[in-house]
Amino acid sequence: MATKWKNSLAVLAALLLGAGLSGVMTFLQYSKTYFGNSFFETSDFRAIQGSFIDSLNMLEVNGLTKEEALKQLKVQDSDIQSARKEKYNLDTQIQEIHDEYYYQIEEANRSGEKEKAAELENERDREISNMERFFKDDEYVRAILMKQKVRKLETYYANLKIIALELERGKQAFNYYFEDVSSGRAYTNISADNMNEARDKISKESSLYSKQVNTLVYPNGPPGIHFDEKQLSGYIGVAADTPENHAIMASYNHFKKMQISFYSNILIGFVSLIASLVIFSKYLLAKERNFSKILKAIPIDVMVLVSGLATIAFVISLFDNRHSFFVYVGAPLIGTFIKSVLIGIPAALIVLLATALYKRMSDPEFLSKDIKGSLVGKGYHVLKEAFLHWEIGTQILALLAVIVGFIPITAFIFGRNQYIYIIKHDGLFGVYAVLLVAIAVPIIYLILKYAGQFNRILVMTDELAKGTIGKDLVISGNSPLSRLARNINSVKQEVKESHKEQVKSERLKTELITNVSHDLRTPLTSIITYTELLKMPQLAEEERESYIEIIDRKSKRLKVLIDDLFEASKMASGAIELVRTKVDLVQLLNQSLAEHDENIQDSGLVFRVSLPEHPVYAVVDGQKIWRVFDNLILNILKYTQEGTRVYLAARQEGNLAWITFKNISKYELNGNGEELFERFKRGDTSRHTEGSGLGLAIAKSIIDLHDGRMDIETDGDLFKVTIELEIE
Repeated sequence: MATKWKNSLAVLAALLLGAGLSGVMTFLQYSKTYFGNSFFETSDFRAIQGSFIDSLNMLEVNGLTKEEALKQLKVQDSDIQSARKEKYNLDTQIQEIHDEYYYQIEEANRSGEKEKAAELENERDREISNMERFFKDDEYVRAILMKQKVRKLETYYANLKIIALELERGKQAFNYYFEDVSSGRAYTNISADNMNEARDKISKESSLYSKQVNTLVYPNGPPGIHFDEKQLSGYIGVAADTPENHAIMASYNHFKKMQISFYSNILIGFVSLIASLVIFSKYLLAKERNFSKILKAIPIDVMVLVSGLATIAFVISLFDNRHSFFVYVGAPLIGTFIKSVLIGIPAALIVLLATALYKRMSDPEFLSKDIKGSLVGKGYHVLKEAFLHWEIGTQILALLAVIVGFIPITAFIFGRNQYIYIIKHDGLFGVYAVLLVAIAVPIIYLILKYAGQFNRILVMTDELAKGTIGKDLVISGNSPLSRLARNINSVKQEVKESHKEQVKSERLKTELITNVSHDLRTPLTSIITYTELLKMPQLAEEERESYIEIIDRKSKRLKVLIDDLFEASKMASGAIELVRTKVDLVQLLNQSLAEHDENIQDSGLVFRVSLPEHPVYAVVDGQKIWRVFDNLILNILKYTQEGTRVYLAARQEGNLAWITFKNISKYELNGNGEELFERFKRGDTSRHTEGSGLGLAIAKSIIDLHDGRMDIETDGDLFKVTIELEIE
């Protein structure tokens, strides 16, 4: 609900801003006409008054009857000379007449129309004769020009009837009294004997408007008749009793309505502007964060482009009178709405985008990201990737140039006239250009994008071929190239993992050889040493028995190591047979603990055992699982820090049994628990304890043979083993 209210408020603020700005522009555009002015001070009224005085000049000041004008009509020698100058010279005119008839006569002769050809020749000769007479006979020219002047005069007097009607219509509104400054002759439609009387009468009767006039009347009368300029002086006014249907009154009333609309628009605009600024500052700009996510998602160059287009739309709408409140006098609400939409929305968009652009450009870090994420930045990146291999980029650009240029070139070759027609007609060319850009630009972008992806894949495969494993290829989408990139990433990861495993295997192999050599050589060295001592003849019986006991113990130790090694190898290879029976895992774990009860008591460790009270049955090889528990308990007794607690727990979840062993190690574990599963690997890296390093490896192999899972977790000195087995 709050979001809808904010959106409605934003729309309202935009409309109010548009109305306010339109009011400002209305004032700037029309204040000279309507602000504190009268209709009679406008250029429209001055044009009406000037037209009335011109009509008065034609009909009364310089007025002649048609018969009087015909009597004064003359053709001067200068008129004859001017007419001949318009024809240039006789030779030129004769040549033009010959040229005009030449092809017509030739065509008639080719067609066998001898009579028509002869008729055309006679017509040509008559025109040449008349032209020669025109340049040589003044009276002939005078007669022609006189006929022309008479026709013009007749046309003038025919039109003068319309002007006379307009003059009579004007006299219904205008009261006037003019005197010729030179002759003193008066021209008036009121009863007045002199200028002063006329002034008083016009001022009294013309309550709407009256003014003193001094005007120069130019020679404006029948064509071909000479008139001198006349200086008129007097008074003119608009009568108070002018009919309402008169053009002057219609213009006067329209002006008054427009003036009221002007003041209303200014008032509405001022109030709207204040209201929009309040809404923007108090409610919307304070909530600008609501738009930040949307605006941040827009590329910065798109924002700049939209801002520019919004500015152009704003300026055009602002100065476009067609959508002014002022024009819609009959429907002001519609005018206000149209004006507000066309101005307010671009204005609000400019404010919003300008604010966002300023913030984004103020932060150099974000500006750098914005430039990279812009359409231009992406286009540059795509073009750069397309030229990772110069040959591919060049070939693609050449191909695109051929494809894009194919249509206009083909159109020009096979339809030259139509193509030129399209070029000359801006509208059609604009449509063609827009369609070309709308279709060609996305296609070019996609082709270059795929070329860049192909180049990146090619570079990656080249690096892989050299043995260099770099970063993964990031190609979004589900295109064939994207799938190929993901497949290459998978292969690269497998190669990387294989290489990692190989390095690890080599390291563990080296450690295994070292550890086996150490663990086997230590008891063997003791056996050899004490055997040599037994060979000494002077050896006392007591010492002999002691040495034999040591040799026996070391031999058994060596046998245990070798047996464990063979067993671990058999377990790892799966060459051992399991004798599966139904076994209670809880009971088996209790038996293992009981076997080591004496050692547990002597160890100084505190065992915390948490086992279910009910049996947990599993079909397993009981002896092998007991070996797992035994090895883990022995490990705990050997490697646990004295005086600490040991936690053993078992639980059942569905068809799985979980058994955990937790203790605090007396040795640093170095954080890599998985390596403790390797043969001859010990937590005691100094190898001071008697462990073989095979216990965990054997336990892991046994659990794997049972399709179970055994995990080791280490956290500092905390050592935790988790066993997962399927149960009935």
